Amino acid sequence: MKIAVDEISFDFVWLDHLKLEDIKKKAPDGCYIYGMFLEGCKWNYETHILDDSNPKELFSNLPLM
Repeated sequence: MKIAVDEISFDFVWLDHLKLEDIKKKAPDGCYIYGMFLEGCKWNYETHILDDSNPKELFSNLPLM
C-alpha cells in the first residue's frame, strides 16, 4: 500500500510543564522527544509560543515534546 506524502500529517504536543526527570512511564501514544534546541529564538513558558531570544544568546533549549 502506498501513501502520498501530502496525505501524511503529524501532531505535536509541547510538554513545557514537564521535565525529563518527571517522566516515569513510556508515552501512551507516540514518543517523548527531548534534547532539541532553537537558534535565534527561545520558547516562552508563560505564553507557550516562540519569542525573541535573549541578547547574546545564540541557542536555547526546546521544551519536551
